[in-house]
Amino acid sequence: MLYLLKDGKYVKSNSSPNFEDIAITEIIPAAVERSWQVGSFQALEELEAMI
Repeated sequence: MLYLLKDGKYVKSNSSPNFEDIAITEIIPAAVERSWQVGSFQALEELEAMI
């Protein structure tokens, strides 16, 4: 779940207005989990390669 700032208030959203074609709510938790396994730098490189 994402929170978007609209009209000065945060509202819940299942998608990002900036990354509509990317499943952000699935990718970010996976990247965080991966960073625990291989480290932040490696996980960020993999994330960058994926998108």
